[in-house]
Amino acid sequence: MYSIALLQSMVFMLQILCKPSLAILESCLMSMLRNQNPCFPLWPGVLIFWIIILLILVCINTMLIVLILGEIMMRVMIINGT
Repeated sequence: MYSIALLQSMVFMLQILCKPSLAILESCLMSMLRNQNPCFPLWPGVLIFWIIILLILVCINTMLIVLILGEIMMRVMIINGT
């Protein structure tokens, strides 16, 4: 019972953390499709490609952190016998 609630809270936390990054990523992709200019409008010298790579890495890191924290919490619950 506790593990299901823990898993649900982890998924919810992951959605909250990744949603803004995914929205920015979608905005970058749409901007890149609309314009022939490969630079991001806010940072003229930075290519959109590098911003997309950075956002993907941020999402992956966030997912890994949440999974590691969930694993630690589950092990603590097993040790405590709850």
